[in-house]
Amino acid sequence: MFPPLRTFLAPLLALALSGAILIFGLSPQLPSALRALNDKVLHACGYAALAFTSAEALAVLRWGPSPPFAALGYAVVHGATLEALQSAAPRRRAEWGDLLADMVGAISGVTGWWLWRRR
Repeated sequence: MFPPLRTFLAPLLALALSGAILIFGLSPQLPSALRALNDKVLHACGYAALAFTSAEALAVLRWGPSPPFAALGYAVVHGATLEALQSAAPRRRAEWGDLLADMVGAISGVTGWWLWRRR
C-alpha cells in the first residue's frame, strides 16, 4: 500500500474501531446480527482487531519504542473502561469474563500483528 495512504488509514481505522466498540458496547441492545454470536467471541474478536490496528497505527506513525506493547495496553485499558461504563449504562452490566475475553483478544491481535510484520 502507498506509504502516505497507510499512514493515514491505519490510525483512522484504529480510531473507528475504538469508537464502534464503545458505541456497540454502550448500546442498550446490539443489532440482531451481533446478538446471534457468542458474547465472549465478540469481545475477543473486537479487541483482537483493535489491538492489531492500534499496533499498526503506532508503528506507521513511529510512536514510541514498542508499538505492540502500547497497543496492548491501550486495548486493555479500553476494555476496562468500557466495562466500567457499562456498569452505569441502562440494560448493560459489567462482567469480569468480558474483560478477560478482551484481554485474550488483545493479546491475540498484537501477536497477529507481530507475525504479520515479520513476513
